[in-house]
Amino acid sequence: VRQLQQPRKGKPAAAPKDPNIKQLESSLADTLGASVQIRAGRGGKGKLEISYNSLDELDGILAHIR
Repeated sequence: VRQLQQPRKGKPAAAPKDPNIKQLESSLADTLGASVQIRAGRGGKGKLEISYNSLDELDGILAHIR
């Protein structure tokens, strides 16, 4: 019971994503045919992460970008 009453330590829950960011991720994922994550930071900075499962999939993604 004591453990349940104490606040948990660790990372706080992430804030919900902006609907515009979610829509952009979805649009990019459809275009590239791969999972896309946009991680917005402070001051307008951030990261764009494109996941792939094989070198063939990476080649396809690069073909869409070029």
